[in-house]
Amino acid sequence: MQANYTLSRNPLSLERIRSILNRLEDTIIFSLIERAQFAHNPKIYERGVFEELKVLQFNGSWLEWFLKETEIFHGAPLAPACARVNHSPPLPKY
Repeated sequence: MQANYTLSRNPLSLERIRSILNRLEDTIIFSLIERAQFAHNPKIYERGVFEELKVLQFNGSWLEWFLKETEIFHGAPLAPACARVNHSPPLPKY
């Protein structure tokens, strides 16, 4: 029998919320990959274009900044357990 995610005994259960968040994350990541294949906004991929990022002293592209901030956000739950570290080196320049 097919699972029905709209009718659940406990719609606010931790397991159900995790499942929904995982599906949403997968959808967002898939959309980013698809967007990279069919770039409609080349400005997103150009380095040093956004003044808002320059104010933050970030000289990469908007996509590089987004991926960096996403990684920092995902690592935030680990912050109390360990000192803040740079989880990845800067992306290579092409």
